[in-house]
Amino acid sequence: MKYSVIIPAINEEKGIVSCIESVRRAIPDVEIIIADGGSIDATRPEASRMGARVIVSKKGRGIQCNAGAKAARGGILIFLHADTILPDDAYFQLERYFLNPKCNAALFRMKFDHPSRWFSLYSWFTHFDSVFTSFGDQCIIVRRTLFEEAGGFPDWVLFEDLEFLRRVRRLKKKIRKLPSYVTTSARRFVGNGIVRQQFYNIYFTAQFMFNVPVEDIAKQYDGLRRRRMRNALIIFARYPEPGKVKTRLAATIGNEQAAALYKEWAEKIFFESKQARNVSHRYLFYADPGDYKKVHAWNNDGFLLQAQNGTELGDRIKAAFRKTFDDKMKKAIIIGTDAPDLTGDMIDNAVRRLDTHDIVIGPANDGGYYLLGMNRYYPDIFDGIPWSTGEVFHATVRKIKGNGLRYYELPVLSDIDTIEDLNRWNSKKLIRKVQQQ
Repeated sequence: MKYSVIIPAINEEKGIVSCIESVRRAIPDVEIIIADGGSIDATRPEASRMGARVIVSKKGRGIQCNAGAKAARGGILIFLHADTILPDDAYFQLERYFLNPKCNAALFRMKFDHPSRWFSLYSWFTHFDSVFTSFGDQCIIVRRTLFEEAGGFPDWVLFEDLEFLRRVRRLKKKIRKLPSYVTTSARRFVGNGIVRQQFYNIYFTAQFMFNVPVEDIAKQYDGLRRRRMRNALIIFARYPEPGKVKTRLAATIGNEQAAALYKEWAEKIFFESKQARNVSHRYLFYADPGDYKKVHAWNNDGFLLQAQNGTELGDRIKAAFRKTFDDKMKKAIIIGTDAPDLTGDMIDNAVRRLDTHDIVIGPANDGGYYLLGMNRYYPDIFDGIPWSTGEVFHATVRKIKGNGLRYYELPVLSDIDTIEDLNRWNSKKLIRKVQQQ
């Protein structure tokens, strides 16, 4: 097989079908590989349904591209972003260029799926090959021999495309700009401001040119991105004092062990919350107002500490949401510390779902929920719920529907309150471990 198209993806269910369709339309008899970095949405099943070969790798575009290249059978590797569409005449352009054995690397020119005149200007610059006008968005095409000679992509958090193209240039290989255009999503520019985003692109690329460490650039970029957000994560927690946490579990395994488990799970949730890149503000609402000093000593790293307010759980949740929206948050997610399988990627997915839904909810196996998110303050959905029963989730969903709100349901996770819950969870962990071996 001559051509292999490698598409690194993570949580791209919205665009993956269109991307694959463009490849099928443009290049006959092509191998399509989706290098998935751990999607928790429908990216993998959608890609498989479209006939693509799906492999799973560690997260990171460079890492995923390298994994896809290793699995590919083609002599010419085409690295296509999941939010980018190939031109219909791609095959003609590729055949015309790569028929010459001296031609080793190419990019398409690029246009955006948005009519702004600024984008037309940016598009014009992609006619030229330079560090400021050649990016992975333009679809990197390279012979396998050159890919291997250049050492593939670096395992970097960003600029892996610029570094790979720089390696190609250092090998004295010409990078040809093909005359057709790929069409890429303008979502990042539109969301951040078209001119502002381009300014940051130039600013960070200049730092890369002057050999500023990529890790330092990534921290700056992530800091800017987070400051533009107003997305809150609320964590409900108790200070892990024996006898005051996991009392139903403690009845079987003892107060000390129950508190130790609770502390371990809570700290895992704190860690995962920091891995969630779509969250800008983290609130830790602690249960006992008198525990401020102990909670502050336990964990105040980047969290806004607040005491829970209200007698019933529903009142406390409602008050926490009201606080975050009073703080001008655009989205808010609330979680507890009883579902240790919750990850930062799952939290990010929940935040993204609020772009198209009013509510996102994650059902727990005990009939409650481990996560609830909203893009506006909807206090009515907490009224009349039979708290601390197995009907909390279904009653909440009925409230959501009754208010005419759109909601998205996340996968079920284990909520651990009793020894039976703990045993089931440990059994599932063992099964997953065996399956991964």
